[in-house]
Order: sequence, then C-alpha cells, then structure tokens
Amino acid sequence: MFWQSYFDSNKVVNLEINGSGFSSTGSVPGDGFVFYLFLNPSNWGGIGPQFNNNVPSYSISGVSPVMGNVFFPQSTTPYIVVQWDPIWQNVYRQVGVVGQWNVWIIGPKGQVIKAWNGIGSESIFAPYSVKIEISYDPSTNTLMGGIAFTWGGLQYRFLHLI
Repeated sequence: MFWQSYFDSNKVVNLEINGSGFSSTGSVPGDGFVFYLFLNPSNWGGIGPQFNNNVPSYSISGVSPVMGNVFFPQSTTPYIVVQWDPIWQNVYRQVGVVGQWNVWIIGPKGQVIKAWNGIGSESIFAPYSVKIEISYDPSTNTLMGGIAFTWGGLQYRFLHLI
C-alpha cells in the first residue's frame, strides 16, 4: 500500500509499520517489509485512495541475492527503498553479512544507482509481531532503522544505523 505524504527538507522523516500474524511456532517472516522514501510517482493515473494495486513499476532483477518480492515503482526522481528482510539472519547467512537490511537508491528510469545488502547489525530471528521504524534526518543525511518485537511475551528493541 502507498500513502501520500509530503517532505519538508528541514524536518526528520519518520515512518513506521506494525506487523503481526507470524506463526506462533517461530517460523521466519519471509521477505520482511519495504519502505519507499522520496518517491515521485509518474504515470500513476487512475490510482486513488480506495485502491493502489496497479502502480506502474520497473522489473529489476539481481539487486540483492535476498530481497523477496519487491517491486520498484516508476518515479520522476531517484528514491530510496529500505527493506527489512530477516531471511538474511535466519536462512541466508553469508560471510560478511551481519544485518537484515537492504537499502537501494533507484533512478527515474528504473536503474539501480546504489545498493547495500545485508547491512546493519544483528537483530531478531522469528518474532511473533514487529514494529519497524525508519527515520531520515536531512540535516545529517542519516538513515536509521529500528525494530521492536515480541518474543515469548518479552519486548525487545534494536536500533540499526543503515
């Protein structure tokens, strides 16, 4: 789902999502969650508040060996895609991979300008529910991601510099 908002270049951008319904057996939540920052829609005619499941997008492969089902909407300007993908930590361990975050900068023609995969610090394995927060501070050009989750009735929180 996409929600329209406006960016004030003098203020911090904060986004958050709550996810639940993961298996009580502790199965891994595959593909995680995806955030899009600074997306400037192009060719999105006919998309309305009641539905937005027909967003024109680019087909980009090979951005990351671990990314699941991520699509890249058309935009008139470059934008940032942030994905929390716990499969990095749980299933797809690689030498040098320590985190569960993918961050990509996508250009207006669908090209990958920059990609960081499996970054951040170690975090969670198979939560029952998660709250994910993304913040961008334009004064320092810093992108942060945080996870709060429930495991066995206990609350945990990790902050990651991404």
